[in-house]
Amino acid sequence: MEIKIMILKKILNGLSIGSFIFLLICTLTKPIYLDKRTVLFVFILSVFISLMTFIFDIDRINLATAISIHFTAITMFIMLLDWLWNVGINFLSILYSSALIYIISYLIVYIYMLVTMNKLNSYIRRINKK
Repeated sequence: MEIKIMILKKILNGLSIGSFIFLLICTLTKPIYLDKRTVLFVFILSVFISLMTFIFDIDRINLATAISIHFTAITMFIMLLDWLWNVGINFLSILYSSALIYIISYLIVYIYMLVTMNKLNSYIRRINKK
């Protein structure tokens, strides 16, 4: 598959998952005022997170190391955005929020993979019956 298409698919998938998680968190917590900066923050962060998932495609890196690198890079990127935009979020809040969002994201991706795996297994069973 062409690299540009792979990158675009990752970005679009990241935007959809990131937007879903953001809206889910907004629903479960106290309502916040949405402005352009907040939406842009979520979009930029979602794109960065989705691009960082390429780390999981590197065969020489085991899963635990890839997760550690991915989580650390995301946390550092959030801190960078916080510093650039002068939002004023403290480090523990960033770490706690990142961990919570990371766990929710992982569960969503895991469920999506299970659904996809079940569909593929169903197709394989139908092919084998013929």
